[in-house]
Amino acid sequence: MNRLIKEVGRSVFSALSRLAAPFDRAFLVEGVRLDHWHPEPWELLTYVESKGVKRVRVLEIGSREVTGPSQARARFVDAEYVGFDYYPGPNVDIVGDVHRLSSCFLENEKFDIIYSIACFEHFAMPWLVASEISKILKVGGIVYVKTHFSNGAHELPWNFFQFSDMGLRVLFFFCARIRMHPLRNVQSYGWPHLFPWRQGLSV
Repeated sequence: MNRLIKEVGRSVFSALSRLAAPFDRAFLVEGVRLDHWHPEPWELLTYVESKGVKRVRVLEIGSREVTGPSQARARFVDAEYVGFDYYPGPNVDIVGDVHRLSSCFLENEKFDIIYSIACFEHFAMPWLVASEISKILKVGGIVYVKTHFSNGAHELPWNFFQFSDMGLRVLFFFCARIRMHPLRNVQSYGWPHLFPWRQGLSV
């Protein structure tokens, strides 16, 4: 019975999301697309490897398995993957405070790819986190951040910020090139959070 309710819920939510598309587009600045697709972090490997990097080093911030099993290690099988989180748990190699991220690594430890999915909204001082990322990112490396533009409160009391594309550009001013992917989030966190329509940004 529970499975049937979940399936019906997903179908209804998917239909409502499609209905929302015209409204979303009506309020977006002309030229800003609303993507249903965005690159996955492991798809960035090809780009880094094309630069001649032999052994790509990858850091995931917020790597603990919370909503289900992580695919990261399997996807990054040919790279050196490190999982970082505030709490110990499955898929976590290093436990620490992301606001002091660089202090958790040796001075010469740098990464080719640093990524974080659905975590930046939970950081008390995301500007410090961005600064810490810049300290351990290799020159020419890639930062990939996926976070919320608009979403209901969750993981309370650790839900602090939501981000516009301009906000993320300011946080990651040290990046030579920034590419934004505005996304409609079709993942439901429960019926009380259906409205307003949640959108996310991946950088």
